[in-house]
Order: sequence, then structure tokens, then C-alpha cells
Amino acid sequence: MSQMDELVYWLALQEVYWWFPPRKIESAIKELGSIEKLWYANENYLINLGIKREFVKKFVEYRKSINLEKFAEQLDEIRRRNINIIPYVHPEYPETLKNIKWPKKYLAPRILFHVGVALRSINLKRCVGVAGRRLCSDHASKIAYDVGAQLAKHNYVTVSGLAIGVDSEAHKGAIDNGGLTIAILPWLTPIYPPENLNLAKKIKEHGCLLSECYRKPKSGNIKWRIIERNKIISGLSRCLVIVETGKKGGTIRTAEIALEMKKRVFVFAPKVADDITTKGYTYLISRGAESFNSVDELIKKIDETYQTSKRKRQNLDSAPI
Repeated sequence: MSQMDELVYWLALQEVYWWFPPRKIESAIKELGSIEKLWYANENYLINLGIKREFVKKFVEYRKSINLEKFAEQLDEIRRRNINIIPYVHPEYPETLKNIKWPKKYLAPRILFHVGVALRSINLKRCVGVAGRRLCSDHASKIAYDVGAQLAKHNYVTVSGLAIGVDSEAHKGAIDNGGLTIAILPWLTPIYPPENLNLAKKIKEHGCLLSECYRKPKSGNIKWRIIERNKIISGLSRCLVIVETGKKGGTIRTAEIALEMKKRVFVFAPKVADDITTKGYTYLISRGAESFNSVDELIKKIDETYQTSKRKRQNLDSAPI
């Protein structure tokens, strides 16, 4: 069976991704030999695999009701647009994303839609997430740009969400200083937000765009997709930098995911007395985030994080079997 045929089944399963934990899919493919065989597996096999009985019933009905040709046509469209599909079991799928466990219902993306520089050409071990408010202060905007710039100069990969404000400035800082940057999107088409279409084009030349979803949902779970993006930013990154945040919103959620995954989170100490950002800063510090007062101080903390992680990997590699 061709790779293209296999991807049709991945696309079909992506529509009901919450029924199939990714590690269960991986286990079944190892046992059965292909995702096609998982697709046509009987109810007893799926239940024994660990899929909830209620989900198995729903999946069987879903399997009967859909036309796989629809997904074959979608795959052709994706190919024509030079978009890559990276399934959970593909060698280029980032290992760090497989550790996402917050909360349990999120889990790792089953597939990634990718466009731009190949992931194998990006040192994913040096990814640093950057997040912050869309309606950020001028000072935060400058700090975000400087963070992206310094990450580039120190050979780190800036990971952010392409949003207006802090995200945009971090991407620009990385690009302008010869670095690589990855934009995590809630969906790959159309580009969101549309104001950053030109920036997205630049990022494809200096990194890549990644998303768990190919096309913007027609209704219902649009907000959910934006929330889902945050898990990839935190999951892909070695550590996370919060430039400016209130106590609620996507930035806080991104930081909480990183903290739950035992990753270091650095939050910039507010320079201006502002009730919203002060509350956000204070909340994250209370949750275990670490404060920084300058970009130079931040880079030292990130270097320390990377070196510690590198030593742990070396110790694991050298440990006796």
C-alpha cells in the first residue's frame, strides 16, 4: 500500500482524534502492520487495544458513514499546495511532542501539517517557546523582538504562535537576525491571523509553519483549535518565555501546560505598574515560573537549561544496559 493511501486513513482518523489516543494507534500499527488494518479492525480488537467501548461503537458507525474518497481528494489538495503530513509514527515527528499529557484529553497531535524547512533540518532540541499578550505594551513588544533576536544569535529556534503582538515580534527578531523560527497555528489554511500572512511567508523560508489541523473549522470548535495550538508550543519547546501576560487567556494556558510538563518557564518582570500584567506575573511566579529582568539574564537561564538537559541525555546514553 502506498504512503498516499496510508495518509488517507490518518486524515479520516484525525476527524475523530479524541477517540484514539496516539500511543494506541502506534501500538496497533506495530502489531497489525498498517493503519489501514487498524481502520478495518473489528470491535473486539479495538476494545482489547484499550479504546473505550463507547468510542468503539461511535467509530464503527463513523467508519460506515464516511466516504474515504473525500479524504483522498483532500490529500491531493494538500499535496498540490506542497504541504507535508507528518503522522505520529513518522521518523520526522518530534519526539518531544509525544510527551504531551496535559490535560489528558489533549495528548499529542496524531498528525502534523507542515510547510517550510524540513523538520530534519531544524535542531528541535534547541527550541524555545515565546508567548505573550496580543495587545501588549510597547516595552513588551521591544522585549519580544530582542528575545527572538538573541535566541537566533545563540543558535536557538524560536517557537511561537504567529499572533499579533508578542508572537509576531519574537518571530521577526529571529528572522531579522538569521535564526530559525517555527510558527504553531490553530489551522494551516487560511493563515490566522490574516494580518500576518506576509510574516507567515517569511517564516516558511526561515523555519516552518506547523498545525494539528489543515483547514479552519466551519463552526463549533474554532476557539478549541486555538487552545490546542498552545500545547504544541509548550510541548515542542525545551523551555518557555512569557514576555507579558494577564491572569487569564492563551498565554497563561500555554505556561500552565509547560509547567505541568515540568519545563522551566521564564516570565519577564513588569517594568510598568499595570494591574493586569502584574496579576499575570504574580500568578505565574506562584505556580513555579522564574523571573527575569533582562534578555541577557534570560539567555543565561536558557543556556543553563539546555546544558542540563544535554548532560541528562548524555548520561542516559552512557548508562549500562
